[in-house]
Amino acid sequence: AVLAFEAPSSTPETVQLADGLADDVITQLSRFRSLFVVAGVSSFAYRDSAKDVRQIGRELGVKYLITGALRQSGPRLRLDAQLIEAETGIQVWNGRWDRELRDIFALQDDLTRAVITGVSPELGAHERNIARLRPTDNLNAWELCQRGLVQFHAFSSVSYPAAHRLLHQASAADPEFALPRALLGRWHAVMIFSGRTRDVAAEIGQGMDHALAAIRLDDRLEDSYIALALLNTAMGREADARRALARALALNDNHPGVYQAQTFINLFQPEPDPAEMEAAGQMALRLSPNDPSAWAFHWAVTCARWIRDGHMGENVREPLEAACRLPQVENFTLLAGAVMNLRLGNTHEAKRLLQAALIKKPDLTLASHIAGFRFPYWPKLMPTIMPEYEQLVELGLPRDPVAQIG
Repeated sequence: AVLAFEAPSSTPETVQLADGLADDVITQLSRFRSLFVVAGVSSFAYRDSAKDVRQIGRELGVKYLITGALRQSGPRLRLDAQLIEAETGIQVWNGRWDRELRDIFALQDDLTRAVITGVSPELGAHERNIARLRPTDNLNAWELCQRGLVQFHAFSSVSYPAAHRLLHQASAADPEFALPRALLGRWHAVMIFSGRTRDVAAEIGQGMDHALAAIRLDDRLEDSYIALALLNTAMGREADARRALARALALNDNHPGVYQAQTFINLFQPEPDPAEMEAAGQMALRLSPNDPSAWAFHWAVTCARWIRDGHMGENVREPLEAACRLPQVENFTLLAGAVMNLRLGNTHEAKRLLQAALIKKPDLTLASHIAGFRFPYWPKLMPTIMPEYEQLVELGLPRDPVAQIG
């Protein structure tokens, strides 16, 4: 795991630069299939933690930790980094790099090579020779993409438009940069799956344009195939979705988004496989327990158990409560939490979760919620919770004509 690099100057720009540098190193390392690499959004949760590195290693389930500090003085950068054996706390190596800001991508390459050398017993000889192409040499495009990703992961009515704008700006700043196009493909898929669009066909068309453009620019970028898998799922093309998923998995089996896509592929089949769905959700959680999308991983486990058992109650309590505790949780998961609490007799908690859902999506209504779920199995699940939906209306959930959702 790569922990968040310290930025002693504490300026927002340096902190953002340090986070982006560490996250890009994680991305490069995660492509080595013989390494288990925890996603940065989970390892970064230990920023400013007083926990011992051995405890962090145990909690993340990793053998090595990378720590570092980035200092900036005008255009000059200095990075100090250490590779630590998590079980013992022993430092395997340390390094220092002095670079100009314009050379940040060379700094990423140097650090990644040093890490690979330090953990070489864990790598196959073939993988040690893999040369990763740089995603972009345009620092402005890279910064815009990083900012867009942060907004994307906030999962709110305010952050979604901001993410869309920033990712478009990143792509415009460097039209050869594949990642913002791939993320835009995923953005359009999220608009569909979260029930935030009235024109599914338009979202699919625009999303496919971005995903395919990203693949043309870089056919080894797993995010492009994740987007392709999600969009094919929205079109009901399971075979195409699974082919795209297999390609993403072959490129990077450490990416939690690959397993999240697997849960969606299952969810959108007429007869989902709840065992596969739950296993994929649990794998995503193992790879990135503190991920901004962790609520969705818990939600996948919830849906798998709901489909398997045909009802919602104590059987989904653990994953659904875990999802609802997370700040990024979407409105529909909060409503499911409210339904579960009504079933368990916790009216006060149900009302609290309903209010949280209305804050998350101010235009939320019962009709838009019901119509927003477009997966084939939904009509079989919905009747089992309609009494609780009626109770939520009494608690303050507005009604609205179903026709408002396209």
